Amino acid sequence: MSNRPAIMRSALPIALLLVISAGTSFAQKKEIIQLQRDMAILQEQVRQTDRQVAQLGERMAVFETLLKQNLDTSNKLHQAVAVIERSISKQADAVVGPITSISTRVDSLSSQFGAVRDAIEEMSSRMGKVQQQVEDIKNQVSTLPASSMDGMEGDGAGGTSAETLFNSALTDYHRGTFESAEPQFQDYLTLYASTVRAAEAQYYLGAIAYQQENFADAVNHFDRVLERYPVGLISADAQFKKGLALLKLVKTAEAIKEFESIIEKFPNSTIAPAAQGQIDQLKSPSR
Repeated sequence: MSNRPAIMRSALPIALLLVISAGTSFAQKKEIIQLQRDMAILQEQVRQTDRQVAQLGERMAVFETLLKQNLDTSNKLHQAVAVIERSISKQADAVVGPITSISTRVDSLSSQFGAVRDAIEEMSSRMGKVQQQVEDIKNQVSTLPASSMDGMEGDGAGGTSAETLFNSALTDYHRGTFESAEPQFQDYLTLYASTVRAAEAQYYLGAIAYQQENFADAVNHFDRVLERYPVGLISADAQFKKGLALLKLVKTAEAIKEFESIIEKFPNSTIAPAAQGQIDQLKSPSR
């Protein structure tokens, strides 16, 4: 009995130690379990990250493939464009040359046509003079005074006949010496205003003014022809030349009226087709 308290006192620290040890082991075990859970969560996150990295790698691979395909397509397009550009360049070289040649030929033909037209106009004018003389004789010879008839056959002032003076002026006109032809035609009109060739003298004064680019004076001279000698082909020629002078003065509407008047008054004259041609050209939509 005397030893029991001593045994009990010696067993108490051991029991306390076991309790403490047991409590400590339980806490450590709980921490280990929590740690294992954390590790499991971390491992799962790592696995998810690995899967995402793998998926990203697959997408990158697909993107690289698409990028490579786009680059290949772009290169092919550049090559195709280069081929097309070379083809266009060759075709342009093949077309530009003939077009340039055609344009040069058209310009040459236009110049030639202009020269031919001028020659036709001059020929028409000369041919019309013959008929004009007949018309003038019919309309004027019955009313000519005796002094005028004498002027046609005899000498004028200074001993020069009407025919000689007119032929001299006409010769100078065709030579282009207008400074000499003009005063002679004026003298003819002063001396022989009632003769059959007075209309021609007045016409040539207008033609000289036109050649010297005095278009306003030319219009005035041609108007005198139309006022004094309204009948005959010389009047048709004078009206046509008046229309051309008006065009030079940029009076298009007035010029068209003159050309239309020619067709109305002289439909069968040789100058009528030229007047119609001028009307068609001036009224063309391309102007």
